[in-house]
Amino acid sequence: MNIFSHSTAVALRTMATEYNWPQHMLVTASFIEQVIRWFNLMCSRHPVMALSLHDSEKHKEAGSFLEDFMTMFSRIKVGNGAFKPCQAGVKMSTTSMLQLQDHLLKDLSFDLVLTSRFTHDSLENFFSTVRQRKCRSDTT
Repeated sequence: MNIFSHSTAVALRTMATEYNWPQHMLVTASFIEQVIRWFNLMCSRHPVMALSLHDSEKHKEAGSFLEDFMTMFSRIKVGNGAFKPCQAGVKMSTTSMLQLQDHLLKDLSFDLVLTSRFTHDSLENFFSTVRQRKCRSDTT
């Protein structure tokens, strides 16, 4: 079950507005939508979601969203209110991506940045391929 999905956010909005569920469900729906957007920007695999200077307004808006998300996520209080490791991770990864895309787009004149290329997925896929090949060569 994927809790951080568009369907979950829509369901919460519908229940709060159409079926008189508590209004704080709208806040939860908004939070889910922000997490989804952050994830999509931080893990873009397609040029449509990539960070690019082709549309300067869209680029500026994406950067502002990432900055705002980082601030919001850093202010969340969970349990005893101590800063959690996941909050530090969001702050570090978002700051790194903002600085990296700025350097790649402005200093090195890249057309776009597919942020998924900087996640562990590519590395894990590579090692998976290496393991598969190693297993095949061991059995022959």
